[in-house]
Order: sequence, then structure tokens, then C-alpha cells
Amino acid sequence: MVLHAYEKVVMQKGQHRSALKYSATAIFLLAALSTVFLFYQDTQGVIYASQVFTFTSKPR
Repeated sequence: MVLHAYEKVVMQKGQHRSALKYSATAIFLLAALSTVFLFYQDTQGVIYASQVFTFTSKPR
């Protein structure tokens, strides 16, 4: 929805192609960043969970 409005504004300015390329690049970078961030969070969570599990499953 926001992208559609952005495209409309860009089309009015007459720089549609370059701006579309820039927005596509930005979306790609954002997707890659979020994927890396989520993966990092997942690995941190797994490490934390395994630590907690080993800590709680140790016989006292």
C-alpha cells in the first residue's frame, strides 16, 4: 500500500525506473537483513534453551 503510493509519487516526478530499482534494492536488503537477524535470534534462542536444559537436567 505504501509502496503503491510511493510509485505514484515517483511516476509523477518522471523518475519511475530508477526509483523502482532503488526500492527493489532496498526491499531486498531489508529482507536479507531481517532474515539474518531472525536466524541470529533463533541461534541465540537455541543456545540459550540448550544451556537452560543442560542446567536444569543436571542431577543435583
